[in-house]
Amino acid sequence: MGGDLDVGDVWRWVAGLEEVHERFVHRFQRAEPRESALAYMRGLVSSLERKNAWTVAERAGHDRPDRLQRLLNTCDWDADEVRDDVREFVIEHLGDRRPVAHVAAEMGLSRAAAHRWVRRWRAEGDPGLFDRSSRPCTTPHRTAPETEAAVGDLRQDRKLGPARVGPILGLPASTVHRILTRHGLNRLAWLDRPIGEPIRRYERDRPGELVHVDIKKLGNIPDGGGWRTVGRPTGNQNRQATTDLRKSRKPVIGVSYVHSAVDDHSRLAYSEVLAVVVRAPSSR
Repeated sequence: MGGDLDVGDVWRWVAGLEEVHERFVHRFQRAEPRESALAYMRGLVSSLERKNAWTVAERAGHDRPDRLQRLLNTCDWDADEVRDDVREFVIEHLGDRRPVAHVAAEMGLSRAAAHRWVRRWRAEGDPGLFDRSSRPCTTPHRTAPETEAAVGDLRQDRKLGPARVGPILGLPASTVHRILTRHGLNRLAWLDRPIGEPIRRYERDRPGELVHVDIKKLGNIPDGGGWRTVGRPTGNQNRQATTDLRKSRKPVIGVSYVHSAVDDHSRLAYSEVLAVVVRAPSSR
């Protein structure tokens, strides 16, 4: 940092950092991650040459980096919500005409990042603060549609791979592979072999619109395990101890019915084992 600093500047920065922390501390349910978040922020804006879990933990007075690692790896908190809280803090403090560089220093951000958020907010409002795709608007050097169509025709008609399609069309094999992936033709298992067309799987538009139901009858397993796992003698003893029902002096273990339902859109599945078959009432 350039320029002369006094104790008042340092304490103002500390207070600003704590104010940022208070803005999103409610996102953490327990006291430990709240304290670890503040210690982690102080470590990031400190003058440490190497900033990792060990160095930041030592600066915070911890013997080991376990608390910081739990904060980053296993603690339950929403990074998007914390990011939105920090952005709101930036907007509020820039509204009083404070220099962007001062607000960026208090938050531990670069001036370039703070200026970028300010420009977006002034031009587009709150929607401009949401994350944007890094995909370019135009790709002038992308392969021509006619060439991509020729790659698809060779793949579907002759079932050729990238290493063989490339020399025919004068393209690198990596380019051919990207084209096949883009059109869903990169795996032969996804194609109908006779006609070479991609296999289209139907799917309903809304969850709950179509539910697939199936019933599977399975034999019950006696308590303690069946004969396939514990052997014939022990298995027979388990069968006789499990039930009192007999048929021709043999234990009757019986069967159960697994009722399964799968949603066609979301593929959410539910199964339940019942002792009897439960069928839907007939529409007639």
